[in-house]
Amino acid sequence: MNLKVFKTIRGKLTLSFVIIFGVTLIIFSFVLYNVFARQSRNDFDFVMIALASSISETIKENNVTPDILTEIKELDRPGTSPYFGYVEVLNSTGNLVIKSNQLSDYEMPLNIDLVISAINGRREFSTVYITQPSGLWDDHGVRVLYFPASHRQHKYAVILISPLSGVENMLVNLRLIIYAVIPVTLLLAAIAGWVFSKRAYAPVGELVTNANNITAEKLDQRLLVSDADDEISHLAETLNSMIERLEQSFKTLKQFTSDASHELRTPLTILRGEIEVSLKKARSAGEYETVLKDNLEEVKRLQNIVEGLLMLSQYENKKMVIADEKINLKELVIDAVSKSRVIAAKKNIKVILKLEEENPDDIFIKGDYRKLLNVFLNLLDNAVKYSNENTEITCAVGRESGNGNPVTWAKVSVTDEGVGIARDALKNIFERFYRADTSRTRDESYSLGLGLSIVKAVIDAHSGKVDAESEERKGSVFNVYLPVYME
Repeated sequence: MNLKVFKTIRGKLTLSFVIIFGVTLIIFSFVLYNVFARQSRNDFDFVMIALASSISETIKENNVTPDILTEIKELDRPGTSPYFGYVEVLNSTGNLVIKSNQLSDYEMPLNIDLVISAINGRREFSTVYITQPSGLWDDHGVRVLYFPASHRQHKYAVILISPLSGVENMLVNLRLIIYAVIPVTLLLAAIAGWVFSKRAYAPVGELVTNANNITAEKLDQRLLVSDADDEISHLAETLNSMIERLEQSFKTLKQFTSDASHELRTPLTILRGEIEVSLKKARSAGEYETVLKDNLEEVKRLQNIVEGLLMLSQYENKKMVIADEKINLKELVIDAVSKSRVIAAKKNIKVILKLEEENPDDIFIKGDYRKLLNVFLNLLDNAVKYSNENTEITCAVGRESGNGNPVTWAKVSVTDEGVGIARDALKNIFERFYRADTSRTRDESYSLGLGLSIVKAVIDAHSGKVDAESEERKGSVFNVYLPVYME
């Protein structure tokens, strides 16, 4: 199999499954074999003790006679049971009294200390590996039990000799089975793991295929989300959310590119046209001065567009620098109102400042004085721009509270009696380059459509919020909320 397969998720899952399963199987087999081997050998010893005990009882009742060999009939018939063997009986002086016929031509090397221990009433086991006499035992050796026996005043040692070939051959066969089963089982586990991982990975593969089909021109498409509440469905939902954000970003980028191109093209076209006209023939100093003044206005318009876009870009990239100043909000709004009255006077519009009467204390906030001043100047300038002559604009400063909660917001409201904003347009007024009234020409009331976008960006940067209420031909209200600074 290509090694690249193991670099894939399916390959890694399959390999991990086989390794974990293999380690578990080997440990389980090792433990199982050792438990079985220990139990088999214990059972073997138990049978030998039972047979030796039976012989000991026979000696106790009848003394040592050839009849005791009938007590070990299983031992006299090798091959009929895994527990077969031979017997010897020694007296207290260590002399042989009787032994199995099979040992008649063989002198079994015995442990004299264990013989004495058995004569003294203790039972002892030993395992002996000796050169085998023909037909008695093999290379697995023999298990020797030294067992006490007595008849009246006489003490004996019953030596039970059982070849281990039966038990050990059974364990050898078990090991061979384990050695054969483990690789076969691991192979089957690898195949099963590969198949199961293929099925588990199939939805991911489908997601990948569908995701590859979604391009910049097809961002309206979405990935299929299954009904199963699992990780794959959550991944699909997350990807769909990301695609939706990308779609919105692409739409915003396209709209921005279109609007910016349009806004920048117009002043540049005017500049080029006026310069080309002025260069067609020699003109007086006054004519050149008029052209330069017109060009300066267009350059200022270009500068306003670039500066506005730069500020919005800094906000969107979290790079807008906001000063951390303690600001008296009432003084800030008074400053903005006094500056706006100069512009309002040209249309005979009265700008009225209202401060809350029930709480004459100053309201303090934390933020950037210059940027917040531009925010309120922008709102007041818009109010003047879209208000009819001989009307009033009200700027109110107060606190926002309710439902028994402590005051947390400072509120500034700008209310005009102007043309108002259509309900459908109201939700879009804070978008860049958006103008509710697109019919206006490039006169003194012409708007680039960046002012309210900048207002929202600055207020958001101050952890505040801004909203608008309006009714066509009756006027508009813009509300700014800023967190109150509590010392």
